[in-house]
Amino acid sequence: MALFSKGKSSSAQLFALPPNLRSDLRRIFELAPFNACNGLLQAAENLQALRVLNEGLPADEQVFALTRCSEPARGGGYMVLTDRRLIFALQPVKGQQMIDGPPEMIAIKLGEISQYVFDSGMAAAVYGDMRIGVGLVQGGMYSEDVCKRIKAAVAQNSKYGL
Repeated sequence: MALFSKGKSSSAQLFALPPNLRSDLRRIFELAPFNACNGLLQAAENLQALRVLNEGLPADEQVFALTRCSEPARGGGYMVLTDRRLIFALQPVKGQQMIDGPPEMIAIKLGEISQYVFDSGMAAAVYGDMRIGVGLVQGGMYSEDVCKRIKAAVAQNSKYGL
């Protein structure tokens, strides 16, 4: 994993990518700019969320983008765009401590999202009478690009005529 150990040093603890990681997920980490990649690889709850994604996604579902996120009631992890769904993979946390319990994977079909918005480090998806809002932990241009891709995918697949 020399790819992730070069560059500026950081005080944050980074985790190594699991050796059995799906190729589409691995490619996202490998192609991310250095600072974005470091952000994606921080925090123990993210490793747990990555594992649930790796094991929970069907083999025929393609991952296009992911960014770190946090949802106060559910925890921290990733917001993921696939060819069919917007997925939030979140590991419960309280403060800075990971809570025992399985990660939660919330998957919403792109065509069922009636609204997707992002601004100033926040993103939200509205589907049916539900809404999930997350903070974009990483922020910056990388997260903004992921959100633009999600918004375009939602608009393209929406039955709501966005």
